[in-house]
Amino acid sequence: MLFTYQAVTAQGEKVRGTIEAVDRKDAGVKLNEKGLQPVAIQESVLPHSRLFSPLFGKVRSDELLIFYSQLYDMVSAGINFLKSLEMISEQTRNRKLKNAIDDIIALLRKGTSISDAFDQHKDIFPPLFVSMIKSGEASGELETVLRNYNVLYDEHLEIQRKIAGALFYPVVLFCLGMAVILFLVVFIVPKFVEIFSTAGIALPMITQVLYVFGTSVIRYWYLIFAVTGLAAWGIWRYLKTGPGRYHVDSLKLMIPVFGPLNRNVAFSRFLTTMGLLLKSGVSIIKALELASDVMQNVVLQSSMAEFPERMRRGETLSVMLRADKKIPASLIQMVAIGEETGNLSGMLERAGVFYAKAVENTVKKITVMIEPFFLIVMGGAVAFIMASILTPLFRMINLAQM
Repeated sequence: MLFTYQAVTAQGEKVRGTIEAVDRKDAGVKLNEKGLQPVAIQESVLPHSRLFSPLFGKVRSDELLIFYSQLYDMVSAGINFLKSLEMISEQTRNRKLKNAIDDIIALLRKGTSISDAFDQHKDIFPPLFVSMIKSGEASGELETVLRNYNVLYDEHLEIQRKIAGALFYPVVLFCLGMAVILFLVVFIVPKFVEIFSTAGIALPMITQVLYVFGTSVIRYWYLIFAVTGLAAWGIWRYLKTGPGRYHVDSLKLMIPVFGPLNRNVAFSRFLTTMGLLLKSGVSIIKALELASDVMQNVVLQSSMAEFPERMRRGETLSVMLRADKKIPASLIQMVAIGEETGNLSGMLERAGVFYAKAVENTVKKITVMIEPFFLIVMGGAVAFIMASILTPLFRMINLAQM
């Protein structure tokens, strides 16, 4: 919840502002941690803010990337970590991120460790980032860890941008095509059917089917919207369950063309993340747990769920991967070479680069294939509709000539 407050600083200066907290008591505690003595705390009366907070109250990926980049740049320039956060907070416009940074600053001033301070805001900063910060604190290589995570996060976003960019034009083309088809079926076909009926022309089956569909949409549009909305809500709820997500993720791996893409994206994330975690000083067991989470596919994650425990019993990573048929043989060979040479982190990073290139190549192929596919499908649908109009039209012309 968002609260507005009036407070007094240690120097007696009156200040006003807003703060995010669970309740008024929590807001007062947070103000005290910042060295402020609250005078008045009220819940922010902005109904539109509450209404749209699920949509606009989140921290976007690009905002986090800017935060990570600024933090690394300042720390690498020799600026104190606390001072770096203060400077970033002054430049941050996202209220939720700014409040989180301010809370972290207050915790650091009280003597809390950096990793524990960031861990208080798990809804913004993922466990992967917190674990890497913790390893950086322990090894004294915080700057290196920040650089590694910055590179990792940027690579993950770059993959998402490439996939989104490749699908943008086909999705727009599909939506426009569906709009044109719906317009023809709902508004154009019924007009022609009225003309044909007046002229006494027998309608072919395809014309009758399209006419019934178009008139049904006009008459029962509210029922169609209601049923569609309920179905979408039911599917959304099902996807939130464990079995639902498992089925969807299984489907993602089986779809032609897109299946290999999803698999390569998952392995690219896993390999790059694990390589950087090991390089940053995180133990291999902890690295396995964290790296499997970034795969974002429960089917692949479940295949690796027992890896940490088996590794505690002395099994090597390559042996465990070899027992799973879902893992490509090329990946297993690369991991085995890394274990034998004692350079597992470096080999995992190279393997991650290999799979990132595979993702890029697959995206290019999909871009080349999907555009003509949609054009053919949409062209066929429009041709079908035109045939339903032209067939009785030709019959009417022939009757008129006779």
